[in-house]
Amino acid sequence: MIEDGQSFNDLIDTAFEYHNYEIAEYLKSNCGQTFDSIAESMLFGNYDVASCLISNGADINQTCISFLLIFIIDL
Repeated sequence: MIEDGQSFNDLIDTAFEYHNYEIAEYLKSNCGQTFDSIAESMLFGNYDVASCLISNGADINQTCISFLLIFIIDL
């Protein structure tokens, strides 16, 4: 539960951390929240969000993305 006075800011990252994809989708569509990084988006399989972040000039952590791509390819 959310205590009085707390905000919903960055709650989408917590939702993805605990694999609550329905809650994350709700926060994305109704509250306008986005993920903190491209690497997190790719880690959770949200390639459309990662693509959008890349096309909008987000900061790219090349090392982390390289490891994630190798991991995804190995699956």
